[in-house]
Amino acid sequence: MVGQQQELSLEQLGSWLGYADDSIIEQVLARFLCSRNKEVEEFLHSSAIAFEKSSSARTYLLATENKDIAGYFTLSIGFADISKSVDLSEEDKQKLKMSKCPDHRIPCFLIGQLGRNDSFSHDELPGNQILEIALAVLVEVKDQIGGKFVIVECEDHLVSMYQSEQFGFRLFNTPSKKRTYNQLFRLL
Repeated sequence: MVGQQQELSLEQLGSWLGYADDSIIEQVLARFLCSRNKEVEEFLHSSAIAFEKSSSARTYLLATENKDIAGYFTLSIGFADISKSVDLSEEDKQKLKMSKCPDHRIPCFLIGQLGRNDSFSHDELPGNQILEIALAVLVEVKDQIGGKFVIVECEDHLVSMYQSEQFGFRLFNTPSKKRTYNQLFRLL
């Protein structure tokens, strides 16, 4: 769990935009550094506000009382292409299919970004805790509006965390010429 020094709250970026000027929010977001994955850092600095305002995605911030961002994740609606997956059994493909949806365009939830600020240690905020919180949010959404599963896209070194017994994600597409990340799914 989070270290004893700081209690973190889960806040939507959109709620911050409601009570502060964009430039102030950008300054706060700019303090988030993620040297292990510059794409995660860059998304928060350059794209999160635009995605939030266009309702393309929702970004959730794990913040201290002083509004320091310890970690964050971004959720959206995506589409899974299982048509060419060699990693899925026919039984799994049937579980994921929705009526009248082609195999190459199955709607799902997407965890698009997930990261921890360099100024917080793994002991203070483990990556799997951020993922647990993201999944809890998605289960609430699923209970309200429906949906079957969530997908993540990740680099090779993260596949084992997602596939762990704790999370139960299953690989359905590996990197290719068109896709640079592994794609994993989990039923909700």
